Parts: sequence; structure tokens; C-alpha cells
Amino acid sequence: SCAFQTKDIPFPKLKSKWLYMTSLGGNLALSKRVIQYAASQGTFVAWNPGSKELARGLGAFKSILPHVNVLIINREEAKILTKKRTTSIKTLVAAIPMEEDQVIIITDGPNGTYASHDGLIGHCGTTKAKSISSTGAGDAFGSGFVAGLMKTNDLVQSLQIGTLNAESVIQIHGAKNGILKSWPSAPKMKRIKTKII
Repeated sequence: SCAFQTKDIPFPKLKSKWLYMTSLGGNLALSKRVIQYAASQGTFVAWNPGSKELARGLGAFKSILPHVNVLIINREEAKILTKKRTTSIKTLVAAIPMEEDQVIIITDGPNGTYASHDGLIGHCGTTKAKSISSTGAGDAFGSGFVAGLMKTNDLVQSLQIGTLNAESVIQIHGAKNGILKSWPSAPKMKRIKTKII
């Protein structure tokens, strides 16, 4: 099995302001342990769980989500997690038990991204960049979004950074090719429109 195990995680070295975690190969118990440990150290946690974790449903997530500052999933993953057939973002967000000070991000490919925070849901558009390959777009968005939060602590700017990072990746073949190497200019960021829905 290629799933991560407890011995693979250097817990004493998990000391940082932020932890950005993706799938640990379906090992939800280990995900929970890492997230709870990081939270106990005062680390902000952004989590982009994988399909194997999400398939376990909300019941398996209830003890983990209180320790997550930012949950990042796409629209289909939100449906898997909540077991809802609807595509309504408001319904999907309402079904995920997170507090108002936590952030839920639901990406929706070329349709943009939705962010729930403090009881509001916002939409962040795209520049309609031509996609050559969508491989790595979700990871590029998530890492760009968290980098934005780390630098600016501003939700709108973080959504813009995540979107620009994802759009840069989809225009080139390869999951990591195209990742931004410098902070986008203000005019580029302003091209990404945001609004409350």
C-alpha cells in the first residue's frame, strides 16, 4: 500500500504558522491526527482532502473540521462529502458543519470559485484563460490561496492569487509547470472579479 502511515509524519517538526495538507492516501485517522496536532501547536490548517477521505462522509469529518481553518474542495467533492445530489453552492456550504470564522472553498473549474466565511458566500470569477490541461489546477489554486492568506490575510486577494496560480498552470502541460514564481501585479489581480452571492 502507498498510503501514508504515522511513522511517515515527523510530528516534532510540524512547527509553522500554516499547514497545507492534501490527501494522505485515504488514511483519515492519520489526517485527523496531523490536523489536531497542528491545531494544538497554534498552526493554521488548510485541508484539501482526497476522494478516499471524502467518501467517508460528514460523520467521519465531524471531529476533524473544528480544527480546520480552511477546507478546500471542488463542487463534485462537496457533493461526495455531503451526500447531496444538488449542485446548489448555498445548499452544499450549509451542509458542511463549519463555524463562521472558518473558510470553505468550493472550486468549480472554469466557473470560478466560491468562498464561505462569516456567514457570507462570495464568488470569484476567472479570466477565461484557455486550458491546455487541468492537471494540477486544484492544487495550484489551493497553494496560491493559502500563500495569499499568509501574505495578506485578505480573503479577496487570496482568491485572486489562487485563481491566477491555477490559470497559469492550466495553460501548460504538467501538474507543476506554470506555477507562479512572483507575486501578481495589482492590474492582474483586479482582472479577477469577486462578488457576494
